Amino acid sequence: MPLKDDFTIVISRADALGDMVLTLPMAGLLKSYFPGCKIYYLAKKYAEPLIALSSHIDGFIEYDYLSGLPRQEQVLYLKKFEADIFVNVLPDRGLAFLAREAGIPLRAGTTNRWYHWLTCNRLIRLSRKRSDLHEAQLNIRLLKFLPVDTHVPLRRIQEYYGIRKPPSGTFAFLPENRKKIVLLHPRSNGSGREWSIDNYDRLIGLLDPAVYNVVVCGLPREADSIAPLFKRHPRAINAIGQVTLPEYIQLICQSHALVASGTGPLHIAAMMGIKTIGLFPRRKAVGPERWQPLGENACYLTSEGSCSCAQQPGCNCMDLIPAEKVAAYIEGNP
Repeated sequence: MPLKDDFTIVISRADALGDMVLTLPMAGLLKSYFPGCKIYYLAKKYAEPLIALSSHIDGFIEYDYLSGLPRQEQVLYLKKFEADIFVNVLPDRGLAFLAREAGIPLRAGTTNRWYHWLTCNRLIRLSRKRSDLHEAQLNIRLLKFLPVDTHVPLRRIQEYYGIRKPPSGTFAFLPENRKKIVLLHPRSNGSGREWSIDNYDRLIGLLDPAVYNVVVCGLPREADSIAPLFKRHPRAINAIGQVTLPEYIQLICQSHALVASGTGPLHIAAMMGIKTIGLFPRRKAVGPERWQPLGENACYLTSEGSCSCAQQPGCNCMDLIPAEKVAAYIEGNP
């Protein structure tokens, strides 16, 4: 089909927060080539505050609502957006068939899913497992069926976030002082390997209490595993389960630094431009080559020397990342 500048595209990725952050540059790249295009993001309801941060996204399609409708109503609902293009970034069989039934003219997906051969008319050869590219670059490669240069260097990805920073918030758990806020997010909700609680313990001990408010965040179900930190460091502020996603984004924007392994808040912090320190194993599938945070003030650390990550899923090389090095990055003197 002839492609005009004002086409409408649906980017579909209804999964974890970090994955969605690394999908947003697709929208920025599209807008740089086609300023008049309209971009909808299809995701789960909980992610809407995150997606709304991008100035490149024109609308949100709620996966939860859509998937709860009877099939024929799903088709009619998707048709209402008058999309010209549907990109199935996270392969979803139901959505792939739905896009075809809704009559969306261009439907893109990878060749790795059998149902894409039945539902997509733009098939992209892309193996995430075998690739050396970053996740954000892999996402952008799914646009190669369009007149767009999809070979974007990693250092330029951050240019395509298009982030609108939220207004400042107030938090009852924060003391009324002018100390810098350092956020620690020890757990990853199963998204990646984790630095041990003992290492976070050492890190807190290295940070000057006269300079920093150390705030520990996480999900309520992670509270028990993190609890030893508060026994050892009563000055550490427990914010576990105390903030919603929009509030957490506000808190991140008001912070000096965030430390985490490969999880959603890590990528949000990098996107928002604060000092972000990602802690990673050397194993390729969950390592920095694929998942490092991308932002002007983002960096990552791995253990030095050799490790057996590739052979042993239980390798503890992350625990060899010294807390002193993390503290040096927080203080600005690595």
